Amino acid sequence: MTGCAKYREDLSGFVDEILPERRWGEVAYHLAGCRGCRDEVVEIRDVRSALSTCTPHDLSAPSSLANRLEAIAGDAAEQPLYIRSDGPGKLPTKRDRLRRRLAQSSAAVLVVTLSVAVLAIVLAPDARLIVDPVGDAREQFAMQTTAISVQEAVGAVLLAQGRGAALGAPVDADPYAVPTGTSLPISSAAIDSILDQSYNADATLTGVQRVWVTNNDGGYISSDVLISRVPGEGANLVVLDREGNRFLSSFMPEMPTNEISVPDDWTFFTFPALARVTDRDAVIVEARSEGRAVARWWFDVDTGITLRSERYDTSGTPTIMVGYEQLTIGDAQLPSERTQLVSLTTATSGQTRGWCVGITRCPYEVADLPLVAYASSTARGEESMSLVYSDGVQSLTVSWAAGRLADGERIVAQAAAGLPTVSAWQAGRGVVSIATNATPEMLLEARAELPGESPHDEGIWTRLASGMGRLTGLR
Repeated sequence: MTGCAKYREDLSGFVDEILPERRWGEVAYHLAGCRGCRDEVVEIRDVRSALSTCTPHDLSAPSSLANRLEAIAGDAAEQPLYIRSDGPGKLPTKRDRLRRRLAQSSAAVLVVTLSVAVLAIVLAPDARLIVDPVGDAREQFAMQTTAISVQEAVGAVLLAQGRGAALGAPVDADPYAVPTGTSLPISSAAIDSILDQSYNADATLTGVQRVWVTNNDGGYISSDVLISRVPGEGANLVVLDREGNRFLSSFMPEMPTNEISVPDDWTFFTFPALARVTDRDAVIVEARSEGRAVARWWFDVDTGITLRSERYDTSGTPTIMVGYEQLTIGDAQLPSERTQLVSLTTATSGQTRGWCVGITRCPYEVADLPLVAYASSTARGEESMSLVYSDGVQSLTVSWAAGRLADGERIVAQAAAGLPTVSAWQAGRGVVSIATNATPEMLLEARAELPGESPHDEGIWTRLASGMGRLTGLR
């Protein structure tokens, strides 16, 4: 508040609009960035308003007095009789009086305009404080990866867990066994085709999937998810708690899936023998990186849908497992009342103008993952932008929200209990966050391709626009 001293004595004059024009502008600019002085101006206005109710109203001169004195002076007078003349000269003409009145009117309009601008700046809401960017980013990741059908049951369970679902004590779980014997290499093009067929399988079904997510203590959080899917319409997911009661229900409209493209450093293998999942024949595909298994899928022979999938850490321990416990093909009925947790727009290379909100740049590719969907909000004070990137195997979400971090420092939260890794930082007037279930290297690569860190700064024009929005909203 040390910089406020040279303005404080002029706050009263500012309220009374008696300061010279230049000084009035200096004080107005200071008020735009100083909340303490703005509060003091509001207090002074309140005092002036209270005192005005006590002012006698019969002390003013007759309203026509000035006009009478001007008329007495005559059209040729240089000054009216109530203004002292320091020397000889002619009295003003009617044109001079008109010019003077126009100048006074223009000054009055300027004062009113500046008063409205300052009032708008004073009324502009302070930046929203983002207190839990990690939790927000992880919830967005869960909802958005669910909506684009990338391990949707896993996303639904993580979302339910984040919202307080009683999923029970951690349990033990073992990965599915794979046939012994020699595995056969398959090409990346072949696995792209298999995954694409799985994500776009034209099969009506109902079933129960069980999800296991590691809790980093050797156990797993587990829950059952009821699934109903109708091609051309979408799918409905219901997460059950430990008592078997419905905790969370969500509907996913069918969204076109971009062509699947697996990571370049993965190699793929299959096994000669078929496996059995829910009494159905399945082909097993294994992904390896640096000689170790990183993922496995069990694909239904008849329909191509994924019956089961598993992801592993560097030690080969499963981190996420999801598979059907019950499955009926060719029978499904979606509920008449559908709850959609998040509404995403499919991304294309030719978005409409203005689709990117807040963030300075919305890239179509981040860390070699393509943009598949997005969502935005332009509500004043609640502006936000969400971008979803995925190759069908790995996913990454980027979020921007108007506001400021509580401590202004970059936040990094490593993956925990199956939750994605998150990084969040201040970027001008908003906060950017990344959440991903991929490698830490991918997160760092994505960070380098997004707007960098910079202090929170709304600027006077942003505050003016925000305050004007509030003023118009008060009408």
